[in-house]
Amino acid sequence: MIDDESYTIAGRALKDNRFAKTIQVTGIAPTGLGPLVEWTASKSLDRKPKDPERLHSAPATAVLHVLSRTLAFRWRAGRPHCPRDWATRLQREFSDVIPWPPSVGPGWYWLLEGAADFLTQCTSGTRIATHEIKEKYGTLRWEVSTSDFSQETD
Repeated sequence: MIDDESYTIAGRALKDNRFAKTIQVTGIAPTGLGPLVEWTASKSLDRKPKDPERLHSAPATAVLHVLSRTLAFRWRAGRPHCPRDWATRLQREFSDVIPWPPSVGPGWYWLLEGAADFLTQCTSGTRIATHEIKEKYGTLRWEVSTSDFSQETD
């Protein structure tokens, strides 16, 4: 069930990636986050695009890591159920990257939670400043800026 959902979402999210069809779910591991989808790909998913218009797209491996976390949060308590206080929970748990309740509907809850967890786990030394989280034209818009504090300055 979770693996089917993973394939469906990954297929749609990476529809323009020519190596996305090589993705294989290798297992589902129980973790503190929830059931984490483990995956592999037989080809490199993050080859540099030839089209300069595509240079700003998210790397496919990052998309898959966020998807894995999103599904873990979604299925952590069994059948998916969005809590009534979802926006407050996001703000409380991920206050470094979500400083206020987002201006979106509850359908974005697990994606925001997965992305916020990914950002907090994978950006050591980098400060993420959120400027806006909103839904526009049926898409999630999360405007951020970063500051790298890992290098010392004289």
